[in-house]
Amino acid sequence: MRRVRLASVVAAALIAPIPSGASAATTIGETFDPPVNCVANFTYIQPISPGGRYAAPAAGVITSWSYQADADDVPRLKFKVARPLGGNLFTIVGEGPLVTPTASALNTYPIQIAVQPGDLIGFYLNDPAGISRACGRQMAGYNISFNDAGGDVPPGTTATFSVDPDPAQLDVSANLETTPCDGRPPTIAGTAGDDELNGTEGDDVILGLGGNDRISGLGGSDAVCGGDGRDALRGGLGKDKLVGQGGTDKLVGQGGKDKLLGKGGKDKLNGGTGKDVCKGGKKDDTAKKCEVEKSI
Repeated sequence: MRRVRLASVVAAALIAPIPSGASAATTIGETFDPPVNCVANFTYIQPISPGGRYAAPAAGVITSWSYQADADDVPRLKFKVARPLGGNLFTIVGEGPLVTPTASALNTYPIQIAVQPGDLIGFYLNDPAGISRACGRQMAGYNISFNDAGGDVPPGTTATFSVDPDPAQLDVSANLETTPCDGRPPTIAGTAGDDELNGTEGDDVILGLGGNDRISGLGGSDAVCGGDGRDALRGGLGKDKLVGQGGTDKLVGQGGKDKLLGKGGKDKLNGGTGKDVCKGGKKDDTAKKCEVEKSI
């Protein structure tokens, strides 16, 4: 049984993805008013698309996802990220909460999912009554895949997905942030606004971006980067590297042997309890509890 019902034939031009800017943010996938319905209670991904536009082109963090709801067949959705394993096997590596989009509107939801090159976006389409709901459109060059067993495939689970023979495109897009921190792609990323970000007990790469951010690396050996705003950065117990970037920032290494880089703005650097190294970006930066190097 085919999982996709083609409600109507649509002739539409492709919308170009948002080009990468200074922040190296990229839109993957595409949203549009969806005239095609999908059978409810299956997980759908888009493994076939021109230029792989539903796949992450680089490692980074998905910071939001979007769905354009029509006026009638509004589904409940869980955003999904799937990693190809070869053939028809895919592992779900991340998901969002179950949401009910607003009808006749573009719905955008914040999220934090670290991805690798080639990871694919999609969603789980839920309807308690099992009614088909709007999911995409007919489009040459695209094919949707669905999980053979049906249901909501949870993160960490590998499942078999079959390609639907009817050419169709999913109504879903995501914002991928790939700006490096300390030369590495982020595993946690903020937004253009004010964010409060916390790392894990492992090694993290955390990127604040715009706004006045409060960031804590917690455990592990972390790289923590601010942005253009007035940021407060804290390391943790590991060997951390804190980079203030633009704005007037406050950097606190806390425990461990840390490296603090002020860069732009009038920054305050506090190494903490370990044997730390501080580099101010300007002559009016201040530093304490660390081995101060010359301004750079």
